[in-house]
Amino acid sequence: MIITKEEALSLNVGVGRVLVRIPYVITSDIVFNNARISLQAVSDEARVMLGARHGTVVSVHPKADLGPLNYSWDGPVEVKVGDEVWFTPDAIAKICTVQRDESFYFAYQEGEEMVHLLIVPYKELVLRKDNSGFLALNDYIICKRVPMKKISEFIILEHLEGASGDEPDIFDVVYTPSGDIRYDWKKNFPFKSGWKSVSCEVGERVKTFRGAPVDLEFSYNRTLDPLVFIQSHIIMAKIDGE
Repeated sequence: MIITKEEALSLNVGVGRVLVRIPYVITSDIVFNNARISLQAVSDEARVMLGARHGTVVSVHPKADLGPLNYSWDGPVEVKVGDEVWFTPDAIAKICTVQRDESFYFAYQEGEEMVHLLIVPYKELVLRKDNSGFLALNDYIICKRVPMKKISEFIILEHLEGASGDEPDIFDVVYTPSGDIRYDWKKNFPFKSGWKSVSCEVGERVKTFRGAPVDLEFSYNRTLDPLVFIQSHIIMAKIDGE
């Protein structure tokens, strides 16, 4: 939805939502082998892959929970105006698919630049960066894949990363949340989830369910190192050894 700058400055987000300034909706440029090339996404899947995955917080509601979506965990709001944040692909998918939902998107002209604003459910935020550094959000654990064949003296993978259609499900923890997350099965009725937050420390090695982690950013448009995110409740085990 195209609005004026004055209208943008007066926007107030609803309960459980954050207004984020994103650098673009869908990029037409990617970096491949140190070369910048232009392309056009055709399918919705490609459009989501090329969609923005981070931005700067412009406005945030003090309450984290978004009732209609019935997220199954509770926790504090841990972002503020000016923070850089990364969010799930679902958050950008609302506005970058062919039949996008205009109620989540606003834009206005500022000089020669088009400013893009995305409304993100707070619980779709994954990672925050401020003056104190990085903090994972919403019980997400930020990890990097372990590309080595030997995971420890006890566990050996049968393939290297990228050697087959399967990817390793062993990860090293890079960023962790504050830990103040509580799962409530009543909010996940009728599934009655017994999920519990798992405490992790930076540097720990963990095993997850196969295919559970999600790339934090699209491989050709990263602002950080290659990282993935998972919620702590799906960690199966911690692994000792180098």
